[in-house]
Amino acid sequence: MTDERQLIEAAQAGNRNAFKQLVESNMRQVYYLAYDLTGNHQDAEDLSQEVFVRAYKSLARFRGDARFSTWLYRITVNSAGSMHRTRYFKFRRKQDSLEHAQNVSNKENGPLEKAGQSLVNDHVHRAMECLSQKERAAFTLRHLHDQSIAQIAETMNITNGTVKSLLFRGLQKMRRELEGIKNELE
Repeated sequence: MTDERQLIEAAQAGNRNAFKQLVESNMRQVYYLAYDLTGNHQDAEDLSQEVFVRAYKSLARFRGDARFSTWLYRITVNSAGSMHRTRYFKFRRKQDSLEHAQNVSNKENGPLEKAGQSLVNDHVHRAMECLSQKERAAFTLRHLHDQSIAQIAETMNITNGTVKSLLFRGLQKMRRELEGIKNELE
């Protein structure tokens, strides 16, 4: 079984192997979105696991109106919102920021490029913290996952105009937060 629609139907009928194949084919994308929404590896893993548990429990209600990956993105964004509201990952973000900067700097750059990239990443992560959960989700889907306005609207279950407003407000907030970085890097 390789057709996604067949896998979904088999999984809805109780075939655990079919659901496992769906998880395996979407695991990376869900993890990357979860990482972008939470800002660290541990929370992204926890969130990804929560997404697939929720997807499994809700699979019977999946109607196929949207792509399966879009449905998973919606669950991820909603689950991240729940996580954010409980402030679950807030305390780990600072601690994991150093680990993320070290992972980014493992690329073959010189010491100055590594330091500059680490500084930029740190500022961007801090600037993203000023965004509301919806602004952060829209920003992440648009700028880190290259989704169109229509795809974001479908994922977040909002109108195109609302997506545009969230992106505009989010970019304005980030621009204000990042104004000081230009002076630090020069």
